[in-house]
Amino acid sequence: MTTVIDRLYFGRDEAELDATAEGLLRVGFLRTDAYEAAASGRKRLIIGRKGAGKSAICTMIHANVPASCVITPDDTSGHEARAFHLDGVTAAKAKEAVWRYVIAVQLAKYLVTHARDEHGEIPEPVDALRRFLAANGEAVDFRLHEKLWKVAKRLKSSLALEAFGAKVALEVGGPSEGIEAINRLEVVEDGVTAAIGVLKCPAAHGALVLIDQIESVWNNDSESDDVVTGLLMAAKQVPQRFPGVRCCVFLRTDIYDQLQFTERDKLRGEEMRIDWTPWALHDLLVQRIRASLAAGLPAEQLWDAVFEEGVGTDLVRRTLQRPRDVIQLANRCRDVAAQYDHIRIAPQDVSEALELFSAWKLQDLSDEYHVNYPFLPRVLSTFEDSGYLISRDRLTEQLEPVLECARDDFPAHARYLDVAAMIEILFGIGFLGTGSPWAPMYCYDRGARVKPSATAFMIHPCFRPALRATAPDSAVELEPEYLRRRALRRNLAATNVFGGIDTGVGRVHRED
Repeated sequence: MTTVIDRLYFGRDEAELDATAEGLLRVGFLRTDAYEAAASGRKRLIIGRKGAGKSAICTMIHANVPASCVITPDDTSGHEARAFHLDGVTAAKAKEAVWRYVIAVQLAKYLVTHARDEHGEIPEPVDALRRFLAANGEAVDFRLHEKLWKVAKRLKSSLALEAFGAKVALEVGGPSEGIEAINRLEVVEDGVTAAIGVLKCPAAHGALVLIDQIESVWNNDSESDDVVTGLLMAAKQVPQRFPGVRCCVFLRTDIYDQLQFTERDKLRGEEMRIDWTPWALHDLLVQRIRASLAAGLPAEQLWDAVFEEGVGTDLVRRTLQRPRDVIQLANRCRDVAAQYDHIRIAPQDVSEALELFSAWKLQDLSDEYHVNYPFLPRVLSTFEDSGYLISRDRLTEQLEPVLECARDDFPAHARYLDVAAMIEILFGIGFLGTGSPWAPMYCYDRGARVKPSATAFMIHPCFRPALRATAPDSAVELEPEYLRRRALRRNLAATNVFGGIDTGVGRVHRED
């Protein structure tokens, strides 16, 4: 007999995979304020942590807006994008030019396709775009885009501009490589603007350019910052350059927040940060339950059909309050329940699921921030076998040995490697909370911050099982020499220090 647990499925971790026929994104998607703001054009910069749902929003807008295209840089173009330069212009302006060209080409493809399919004819300005694309080896399908390194190479070489007139092609030039490239780019952009003008389309026909997964070409250095700021500046100018065209960028919080550029204040009104409450994530799970079971019951009855009494929003609070985390934990709970032939997910299923889930999340935290904070695994390992409530004095005593070692091994990151900076980092990534033990505040809580007067910190419940930090106070006193030896461990990932749980990487060798 098929049970509810047999049919239950919360979807895939990755939005692109979850949007397929086997996934639940299309039927189990929760339309949030961030989705509505991006889809309507009210906001043009969607910011969120990894796993917060940026790509899910991007994927669903693309699925629901026919005149949309998605631009996602590929991993292979990272080095070329960061190293791209044009003599005579700043590094940021050179990288901005690359993005301007990418966007202009995508719009040219869209206009050629749109004129053919919707207008039944291709006026001369649109046909000029078609000839330009053909002359420069660009595919006409506007839902596809070239690899970024190919785009950069084309922009740096001499673009074929004869489609816009022989005289224009001959007269384009400049006093430097950079000025000449930007002059050529402006010819292409003017061609796109002319085509938009001649088609005189209603606002409903306007193209929407979606740009996602910028982390693929970002490497936490000044060149990477130039790539991202160049993108933001190019995207900001799209509505002014091309009437009726919208552009929305999806960007990770840790990348955006550390950028330093003079025009940030001009983007404030365009920003939308993805924030999830426990109740919204609860609604997301209900939506997934409804989609997987094809049941039209009210939300409360759906929840009770799947979870036993005692499993409530506490399930969500065991995560960093991101959709991906919640989906992963719910699927793990389902798998444990199925293993024991339970007809509903019981509290003990959740407890067992949390053991493996916690190990996943501890490793994922290091992976998420390995570019920003390569020393993070060493720091996290010092919290093994400790209580989850930690005083500032105890935290200082615990961190100083590992930071002393890390300052020698990571001199380029020295600004992060003192206790005060490390507390801010651990709070900012969601590992530590602060405030009162009975009402802790974590980074995703509105208004949460580390006050200079804060004396008490808490390890997030998500990570406690993997660290064996399940009691308020530690039953083991960790001597400074033990902490120093632990800090000297080099290949933490290979020995799987996080929790001693066998995840296929290896088992921990414990020092007594």
